[in-house]
Amino acid sequence: MRTPILIVAALALTPLATAHAIDTVTPEPPTDPEPWIADYEGEEIDLRFGWDTARACATDGVETTCYDTEAEMSAALGLVTGAPETPPPAGTSGMRRIACDSYLRLYTGTNYTGSILALTTRGVVLNLSSYGFNNVTSSYRIGGCSATFWDLSSGGAPVYGGSTSAWANAPSMNSGWDNRVSSVFIA
Repeated sequence: MRTPILIVAALALTPLATAHAIDTVTPEPPTDPEPWIADYEGEEIDLRFGWDTARACATDGVETTCYDTEAEMSAALGLVTGAPETPPPAGTSGMRRIACDSYLRLYTGTNYTGSILALTTRGVVLNLSSYGFNNVTSSYRIGGCSATFWDLSSGGAPVYGGSTSAWANAPSMNSGWDNRVSSVFIA
């Protein structure tokens, strides 16, 4: 009768973890934002393949919304249509965030006309082809965060030599840069 007692004693000394399966939940990997998928009049459009009839799109790098006109976009964002954004009053300081507090606005036409792409994502190079806006910029307005414009995707040289400091604007691209901007960086 010693044998059964030894088996019971051996089982009693075995850790419980080996006797029971551990229930684990594997979390879903985070999904990367797809800012080129835009909401336009309640429908999703993929900006890489066209803007449908939208003429103005705004993105924070995560969510993108498109509108029929710049005026409609400006009203939704609380901007003044056609006017450059203005710097904050002297002596005030704003907190810097991942998204700039104001927009870099790129236009397909000179003198701030045509379609407009409004961007706020800071700290990463943005390829304009992801927004269906590659090589179409003819004028721009920069908000409160300076920017850099490149001729090639992924920040590939050469770099645009015009003013791209905070609050700069240009009714037309200079030095042969019309319809050449492929990527931008908002500092």
